[in-house]
Amino acid sequence: MDAASGDLLLEVGGETLRQQKPVVYQEGNGERREVESGYVQKGGGRVGFVVGEYDASRALIIDPVLAYSTYLGGSSDDSGRGIAVDTAGNAYVTGQTASTNFSTTPSAFQPSGAASSIDAFIAKIGSYLVSGREELVAKEREEIAVIEEYPPQAASREEIEEAVSAAIAETGASSMKEMGAVMKAAQARLAGRNADGRTVSEVVKAKLS
Repeated sequence: MDAASGDLLLEVGGETLRQQKPVVYQEGNGERREVESGYVQKGGGRVGFVVGEYDASRALIIDPVLAYSTYLGGSSDDSGRGIAVDTAGNAYVTGQTASTNFSTTPSAFQPSGAASSIDAFIAKIGSYLVSGREELVAKEREEIAVIEEYPPQAASREEIEEAVSAAIAETGASSMKEMGAVMKAAQARLAGRNADGRTVSEVVKAKLS
């Protein structure tokens, strides 16, 4: 326990996690009255709350304190598989998405999701632009420029068409009924080439129509 702030300090894997002291209050007659509160250690490694005097006839609200929050995702199936935080407090989330409208920025490597496929994503979440920290914005853009060098070059339209033609020959497909099988075979041939799923889908449809 941090005696100065009242925050809860947890030692996990050699690191210290800080859970800020919650805000406890009651509302009534158009006013909000704060209630004295704090964490209390219990036996067996458990932690609870202790609160001061309050009106038992009214709701007692215990609000956790958030450092920041945001929304990440789209309108389809999205899942996070990993998260890390750097020394500046930025969060990095990686996972997969099936949303064509997944949250991105204009300078993202792939600004929109691909139809009929699942994409991997890595997102950096920060608030420098909102807080006016221009020097950190510049540093972040330099980091993005470095990261952008690592993804594989996107497959060209010609390469996608060649892969789709080979997939059609491999599967023996002759109509739109076999589109799923052709998509699977084509994506297997384009694995590691960062092929846009939407373009692959368009080419498959054109060749099977």
